[in-house]
Amino acid sequence: MLVSTLHVYIRLVVPAHARESPLPGLLMPPKVKFQDGEKVLCYHGPLIYEAKCMKTQSGKEKDVEKGTKFLIHYNGWKKSWDEWVSEDRVLKYTDTNLQKQKELKQQHRNEVKEKRGKRKLETKGPKREGEGLPRRKRGRFGVVIGALHSRIEMRVNIPEGLKQCLLLDWEFVTKQKQVVKLPSAMPVDRILAKYVERNNENEKKSIIQEATLGIRDYFNVLLGTRLLFESERPQFDELLAKHHDTSTQMSSIYGAEHLLRLFVQLGSSLSYTVVDEDSATMLLSHLHNFLQFMQENISELFKKEYTNVSTST
Repeated sequence: MLVSTLHVYIRLVVPAHARESPLPGLLMPPKVKFQDGEKVLCYHGPLIYEAKCMKTQSGKEKDVEKGTKFLIHYNGWKKSWDEWVSEDRVLKYTDTNLQKQKELKQQHRNEVKEKRGKRKLETKGPKREGEGLPRRKRGRFGVVIGALHSRIEMRVNIPEGLKQCLLLDWEFVTKQKQVVKLPSAMPVDRILAKYVERNNENEKKSIIQEATLGIRDYFNVLLGTRLLFESERPQFDELLAKHHDTSTQMSSIYGAEHLLRLFVQLGSSLSYTVVDEDSATMLLSHLHNFLQFMQENISELFKKEYTNVSTST
């Protein structure tokens, strides 16, 4: 299963509806197509993955929807990814279905390449840089926020330790149905201030300060539209209503968990900005230095303080 951290907060799988028995009046129980412990293939999103059928439940059992359900474990993935799926998502482990798996994988790769190609074509043409684009205020490092133009692909590399934080955050919110307790004891503003303080003796201190201000600006702009799970929106809306007539920024309320999610989104967001190569290189350098700072202070920044939705604020 090809899952990057960029997509650990934004990936949603819509479950297929269970099939009803075409002959509900039969006295004989329907034959189970897959046995417990059987090696199978299973759809997850647009692709097919190798898996194991762990358990079977029929629609007649308590708290189970109509139709047979199978508990699927995806090979090579943690148990937290296990899920109950309907029969139409499970395939026999055969040469024919393995070939189908390969074809879907290749088709998905082709579609990704095609989208990237279209993106590159959009950047070509006789117009000068920025010509014909809506006017935007030029931000830090030459970035024009909001301009629908792309020249340079920006890739933000997340350190391994922080990837684990992202995964735990995803599990708390999506699996355990909890949200981060707010306001955070270590909000984004304080984290950025500590980073600047650590670099007080750095000869590039002024540039580092500019970088952290840019991170804060992006965080406050993208939080409500790109950094929240659906279950976190009521908490966010409540905070907005509470502080709507003040100058309070969300960066003074939210903490490291949501700040880290920003870096998952930054690469794609910055790819749609007008930025020269030198500025892009410098910006990425500062972003990676800041991520390294977060990794070095994981125990202090990530307290794993989550709560039920009703008591989140």
